Amino acid sequence: MPHIMTTLSLCFAMLAVAAKAERLWSQEALMTIEPTAEQPRSSEGDIIELSDGRLCLVYTRFTGGADDHSTADIAQRVSSDDGATWSDDRIVVAHAGGQNVMSVSLLRLKDGRIALFYLDKQSPQDCRPILRMSSDEATTFGPPTVCIQDEVGYYVMNNGRATQLANGRWILPVALHHRPGQSEPDWAGRVMCYLSDDGGKAWRRSRSVLEGRDPNGKRLVTQEPGVVSLLDGRLMMYCRSDAGAQLLSYSSDHGESWTDWTMSTLASPVSPATIDRIPWTKELVCIWNDHRGVHPYSPGKRTPLAVAVSADDGATWSRSRLLETDPEGWYCYTSLTFTSDRALVSYCAGDTTVGGLNRLKVQSLSPAFFADVVREGPATPPAKPLLDGVLDYGRSFINTRADFNSPRFWVESRCRVTDGSTGKYVEFFQCGLCKAEDTFAQRDLFLPDNYDFLPVFSADQGVIFRRKVRVAEPYRDVRPLDQWWGGAEFQLVEGKPRLLRTSDEIYAAMRDGLPLVGQTEIRDPATGRTAVIEYPIKTINYERSRKDWQVDTGTVLLPDLNQPLERQANSIRLAHIAFRNPYWADFLVDGPTPVASSPTKPTPGAPITSPQSDVLTYHYSKSMHHSTRNALLALEPL
Repeated sequence: MPHIMTTLSLCFAMLAVAAKAERLWSQEALMTIEPTAEQPRSSEGDIIELSDGRLCLVYTRFTGGADDHSTADIAQRVSSDDGATWSDDRIVVAHAGGQNVMSVSLLRLKDGRIALFYLDKQSPQDCRPILRMSSDEATTFGPPTVCIQDEVGYYVMNNGRATQLANGRWILPVALHHRPGQSEPDWAGRVMCYLSDDGGKAWRRSRSVLEGRDPNGKRLVTQEPGVVSLLDGRLMMYCRSDAGAQLLSYSSDHGESWTDWTMSTLASPVSPATIDRIPWTKELVCIWNDHRGVHPYSPGKRTPLAVAVSADDGATWSRSRLLETDPEGWYCYTSLTFTSDRALVSYCAGDTTVGGLNRLKVQSLSPAFFADVVREGPATPPAKPLLDGVLDYGRSFINTRADFNSPRFWVESRCRVTDGSTGKYVEFFQCGLCKAEDTFAQRDLFLPDNYDFLPVFSADQGVIFRRKVRVAEPYRDVRPLDQWWGGAEFQLVEGKPRLLRTSDEIYAAMRDGLPLVGQTEIRDPATGRTAVIEYPIKTINYERSRKDWQVDTGTVLLPDLNQPLERQANSIRLAHIAFRNPYWADFLVDGPTPVASSPTKPTPGAPITSPQSDVLTYHYSKSMHHSTRNALLALEPL
């Protein structure tokens, strides 16, 4: 019996190790705190790993409502099993006057102690960071120290923002919004840092106090800053803004002075980001609401929540991987803590049902998760046209060779499909549609049962699409090229393209009346095939105040990359395309579409009965979303 018990114990131990390993090498939700009547909001927390391996979450526990100024305490939960289960709440800092205490930062100091920072919100003109120290692994915390004493004001420091530099300096990045005697709050914000070189005993303000301005001098929102150390010794400060992206500032003297704000490539709503360094790779990681267009998003909403990695200290960022995708979600106020073998993320994960800030969630991210993000590759717009020899679609045609009728067709788009394993490609030229006609008749030139007639040509094949009112064959008629009007002569004229990189460049080309051409690349990693679709942009929308744009055009050719090159003519589809960034596109694909029902033949005097069959017509009705690379080009006068 003893050896059986020993074997069982060993099996259970191995299962526990395996379960832990599985947790460490995955993305795993560890805890969700849902709002209740007694605790309507849980938010703005931070996590630290204790010396014995336990995890400690300290967060803002609202009890008097869910508004930012409602009564709240600072609560703690501890996990002894890698986050699988958590203790009940223990109040670390109780609300004791004023409005509330909230927004937690935890910092493991070089001497081993734990520093707890939080905001003490006394009034609309007095909100300042407080420091308490723990020498017993967050079991108890010492008396409070007010960090900002040179000027009373309403200072905002987000959760997870306190920073300790390699030289021992502590930095608190804050935004000042109100002061006693000030008539109105300044919600645009003035950003600064408070610095301590003596372990938090004394604090002083940075020499630089930053305001945000656009190129025309208009005030920009600059709120909820954070600071991260760069590999060259500088500091990078980032903050949320209404400029359409996170703003950046740099310091070369450990936070004393800062450069003016510049725009980052981290497009986002007015929502904070978190940037930190991955200890095992030394790369930067950013968690934020990615509105670059790598993924679908709704302007102004704090969704989706995404993770991107930078290998060059923030100069460029990878395509992001999503943590949360609910279009009705509200994801923000993240904290990021690294242990030896994973990262722990806490964040608000509310929605329109429970309230945006009222639900708190904790996730675990493994090294493999971040490695997968790196493998996504850079999220950089094309630096040059995706196809050489961009066509001038106003002057490109295909002539035919038959004696009786040799029509000329206007080229409306092209599509090149390339096999990555061989480098070979097939290229199709889609022509403008016409209507079915009785060619050279005396009168009644259009056929009675008319339909759309759309030709497509490659070097050795021709495809005719016949889009009739009711679905009928042949819809796609594929033949050797010489069987269509005796063959084709391609008269393709190349334009003088200029890549449009910014919204301002796009709008200038629109205003100047230049022809615009789009190029869209789609890839199939499974087959290794790539397609580039090129087309004149007939319609482009532009929103002047936000400098936002959206292409909506067609017809274009959409290939099926599951098919080999020799089968592309038999599978290529007609579509319309829309996109508003370099990273994805939506297609509306032509195909049989039900539009009505055919009733059974009724008995005289009886009501019409249930439908017998659907009536189908050809219509652009199937919506498809693709990750793509999109380029916009203006054709300059020759």
